[in-house]
Amino acid sequence: MDKYEIFNMPKWYDTKEGIEECVKDMELFKILRKKRREIYKEKEDNNILQVWIIFGKYRIDEFGQTMAVSFGKKTYENEQNILNYDIPPVIDEYIFKTEYVRTYAYGSPCHIPEPYSICPETGRSWTVENSFDNEMRTYDRERVVNLKDYVGKKFEEVLKYYERKSLKEGVTYRVDTYGIRNDKYIDLTLVEGYEDLKVNERGWYSPKYPDKTCQQVNHSGDIDAIGTEYIVEEGDEIIVEKIVFYTKSGYLSKITKETILEFEEAFLKAGFPPVKFGLRRNEYWGQDDITGPWVDTYTDIGKIRVGWRKRVVEVKFSDETEIYIPEIIEDDVSKGDRLFHAWSIDKLAEYLKLCREHLLNKVKEKV
Repeated sequence: MDKYEIFNMPKWYDTKEGIEECVKDMELFKILRKKRREIYKEKEDNNILQVWIIFGKYRIDEFGQTMAVSFGKKTYENEQNILNYDIPPVIDEYIFKTEYVRTYAYGSPCHIPEPYSICPETGRSWTVENSFDNEMRTYDRERVVNLKDYVGKKFEEVLKYYERKSLKEGVTYRVDTYGIRNDKYIDLTLVEGYEDLKVNERGWYSPKYPDKTCQQVNHSGDIDAIGTEYIVEEGDEIIVEKIVFYTKSGYLSKITKETILEFEEAFLKAGFPPVKFGLRRNEYWGQDDITGPWVDTYTDIGKIRVGWRKRVVEVKFSDETEIYIPEIIEDDVSKGDRLFHAWSIDKLAEYLKLCREHLLNKVKEKV
């Protein structure tokens, strides 16, 4: 049976049988979510959509939204809440909360990989059942792309290019279609009643809504304010966002390797002989998949603990190390007797070099 035959079924988007077929395939699941959103917006059939639970992980609701579901892990403390862990792929919400889980939480955001996406670290593709196990990471978020290669062509060609690029690389290139940026739309006229607010300081423009700002269009909910028929003009620019989906284990592997590499480079730059690192839990977050694990290393000046907090690298020398950081580092950063913070890897290398030279000089003085 062709997978698209499911669309011939009456109300395939809101029946157990229809949804069961859709959750077997990532493409069909994407079409299902889009269709349910359209049904809600257009109020087709004057019917309220039914609420369904998918694999105990997703909740597709009466508004056409998809949200993540959470009800805890199988622990002794949680046994009273979990009535039955054998949750079917598709189940009515009422049955779910009366026969399977007494209480559960759901909410946004719910990031679901594209059908063509793969985890670049593990090479794993996604199914609806395993797609919940993802870490969405965004790169080049504010990357402004000049459309000089598309001048005189329909905007549709730009969208097709990024669709092909997404398929080829297994990542998602999301084109912001709220507006076009062009210097010719810049208007530095002051808005009446304001001292410093200008009509259009940055030059953003929405072709379908020439009398509205891009912010107003964004709030209206119309995500296609440019239109596929728009003809690209000289100087036009857009924002393109690159989105990569990793498995949670894949992302942890990636960030661990990157963390060790940047710390190795910092120690070498600071003049240390090659060092080896022992991994330890990130003590700021309590988990390693946000800014990476912390490390311990034994050097020619003693044991040092290093790790990223939210925005700074924390360095702590062992209690056996005879060092007083405030005498060595003059910059206005957080520091204690044997601890300091660095706002960048370059600063980390700089401070480590100062500490190492200070301790080695102390050894020479004793000799």
